[in-house]
Amino acid sequence: MAADGGAREAARAQLVALPDAWDDRDEAAAGRGGAGRRRAALFEEEEPDCAALVAPPDMEELLEELAQRQSSSATMRTWCAEAEAAPGGAPGAPDWQAFAEARWGPLVRRSKCEDWEGFVVSRCPVHPGAEGSGMLQERFCGDVWRLLVACILMSRVSSAETKDRCLAAFFAAYPTPSAFKVAKDGDVFPLVKPLGLFDSRIKGLRDVTLRFLEMPRFMLGLAPPLKPAGIGVFGYESYLIFACGEGPRIRPDDKNLSGYCAWLRRALAAHQP
Repeated sequence: MAADGGAREAARAQLVALPDAWDDRDEAAAGRGGAGRRRAALFEEEEPDCAALVAPPDMEELLEELAQRQSSSATMRTWCAEAEAAPGGAPGAPDWQAFAEARWGPLVRRSKCEDWEGFVVSRCPVHPGAEGSGMLQERFCGDVWRLLVACILMSRVSSAETKDRCLAAFFAAYPTPSAFKVAKDGDVFPLVKPLGLFDSRIKGLRDVTLRFLEMPRFMLGLAPPLKPAGIGVFGYESYLIFACGEGPRIRPDDKNLSGYCAWLRRALAAHQP
């Protein structure tokens, strides 16, 4: 056992740690592959008028509008029906705590939440409105915790195959934040070892998961106290675009996210009557 622990520590010592606030730009490297080339061609068309676009907002600026979007979203209507069908629920009387425990695991009880509906609403994703871009984040836009985990794990990794394999293994082992919360670092390490930078990634995963489970109202930002470890500009902008409905109106700092938002605006415009 000691030998195994020593080998694991030696392997980890060879990894290079990232700063807490890394600025994720890894998707650019993926352009070398076939999927990356197809996505680049999809995003390359210029927009004729960008005057109406705004910089990604701070969470304090967005909070009230986001809560309204979340409350009125199609996802929230589905969740409401599921909460009404929960053991303690009834038509017109959703059991939000039971729903939260069923969806994210029993450790949500640690939040000491007094408003379980608000707890759930603040974790409800707002779908970007179109699909088919090929962006990895698009796969996880229905689950805020998984989206943020994916952003942390995909950082600084150019191989799409490595990302896919490690993300699939991670979520197979830890399908909910409660399942990951009780996992030991030594059990997580083999799943994400091919991605490198284990110490920084595990720190970010732990922080995001703790916040997701325990904050009465989940919020994310780029400055304390709303900034988790492991989430930089790329992760925050991905959250705004793929979980908050901000894609059509913002111009992200990240080049690939900016290209995605331009594609999203064209896709939404094409489906307008």
